[in-house]
Amino acid sequence: MTQTDQLTPVKAHQLGQEFMSELSKMYPDHEIYMATHTDTDHPHNHFVLNAVNSETGAKMAINPPDIYEMHEINNDISKKHHLVELTKAKNKVYPTEIAAYTQTGKQYERI
Repeated sequence: MTQTDQLTPVKAHQLGQEFMSELSKMYPDHEIYMATHTDTDHPHNHFVLNAVNSETGAKMAINPPDIYEMHEINNDISKKHHLVELTKAKNKVYPTEIAAYTQTGKQYERI
């Protein structure tokens, strides 16, 4: 059985604001929106990160290392509040994707 946290909608929203604050450090010139869903038995947040830089108009790309960094930010917030951390997916492709991106600067292509 998986351990879960019992969050109130208010607490879920507060945690989402912390996560959004950290995202804004990663992407300072991008708009970030958050919606806290309270219509289920497990309050949760959804985030929308505008891919267009508000200063330059350039479009961003989120790569596997960015996803892992977001995962770690989430876990740091979870630890700080004594909540269950996310477990990493057991997918052997991801380390390959990160290695390929690190070496070439290009997204790994899945077939």
